[in-house]
Amino acid sequence: AYPSERGVHYNYAVSLIGARQHTLAENHLLMELNISGERYELLKTLGELYYTSSNPIKAVACLKKALKHCVDEKESSIIEKKIATASDSRLYSNMLKADTLFAQAAHHLDNDQWKESRTLFEQALHYDRDNPLIYNNLGVISLNHEKAYMRAKDYFEKALVLSDLPIIKRNLAKAEFFIHKEARAGRKAYNTSVKEKA
Repeated sequence: AYPSERGVHYNYAVSLIGARQHTLAENHLLMELNISGERYELLKTLGELYYTSSNPIKAVACLKKALKHCVDEKESSIIEKKIATASDSRLYSNMLKADTLFAQAAHHLDNDQWKESRTLFEQALHYDRDNPLIYNNLGVISLNHEKAYMRAKDYFEKALVLSDLPIIKRNLAKAEFFIHKEARAGRKAYNTSVKEKA
């Protein structure tokens, strides 16, 4: 028998989405809906699941319900954009292309093939400029592999316009730390060279 406590199915569904097991995730989200009723996080997650798994009609229905429960301005704006995208076949087709490229890019990044990954994330960005995770991952590549800290900062700031995810905030803080560290090292090197000339 499945558990009937609130939140159990939701938490499990979120981990299934992370593993891209969308059908199973949908089943658990629907079970959670029966137990907990129409909560914002639940409707939003279900709507986003439909959104990324080629079901625009169900996506729009769920996201519209989620919007009624949403009290955050940035979140509302993101949901409204997704509803508009899912309601427009050309925009929606582009978003799905971006999602496929994103999955391929993430696979390359997991296997330390960051140059191939960067190319695919850039292609994904061409199709979907409103996906914060594309900007975040391009920032991660700039930060960890290219050591291009200013470029990384720029990507993370673009991601934060679209999402308040804590991981993006942490990545931005890392980029800023390295920018300040480089600046301090540069000042130190400059001061040393000035002293040598004196």
